[in-house]
Amino acid sequence: MGVHVEVEFAKSYGAFSASLLTQLGPGVTQALIDPIVTDAFQKMGLMDESMAIQIDRILFEKTGARSERFERLISEFQRAPDAMLQQLWQGEDSHVQRVLLRNHADAASWPSFKLCEGLLKEISERCEGAPLQLIKALGRQLLWAPQDSSGGPTNNPKLDVANAPLLTGFLVQACDANRWLQSRDHLAALRQIKAFDPTWFELGLRTGAILAMKASHQQTEPPRV
Repeated sequence: MGVHVEVEFAKSYGAFSASLLTQLGPGVTQALIDPIVTDAFQKMGLMDESMAIQIDRILFEKTGARSERFERLISEFQRAPDAMLQQLWQGEDSHVQRVLLRNHADAASWPSFKLCEGLLKEISERCEGAPLQLIKALGRQLLWAPQDSSGGPTNNPKLDVANAPLLTGFLVQACDANRWLQSRDHLAALRQIKAFDPTWFELGLRTGAILAMKASHQQTEPPRV
């Protein structure tokens, strides 16, 4: 599914490059090898959008190559978190309305596994520092949570489809997500959510990852003097 493979891609890139250098023998330089490895990784990325995003980042780190998709990622990264979430959730022209809710207005049932509560709990327990502080600071802005007539939260069957991709992207990017992903059929549940609307799933996953990246970047950024 592409949600926890970034480290393996980085290892694979180095191993593939080293193997080619060994097999092709003396006189072959890294500059000749890089285009071959880059082409192979880009073709792997055609299978899955979230996988492609991770591959684009690895290729940029290894070769400096910037695809159109990576350029879009950089553009989104430069936006403030609250602005990203406002476009995602708020108003009739929001992404959740245009991409998800209107396209499935006639759906009889939505995949629902109560993943959101578990994901929030896992983030609070496994993540720390700036990523966790960002989650707390965003508060209700973070998720799509329609309210009832009294202003309280509703038990909405669409919550997992709407919110789980973003929370998963954040968890995977911000901390070690393997324990949660490999337990209690969570991966199977995420696959069902993705199958319900792949476009929305990738959008939510990417948004969550960008939020975590922004928090980590702010944490490591040197103080201004």
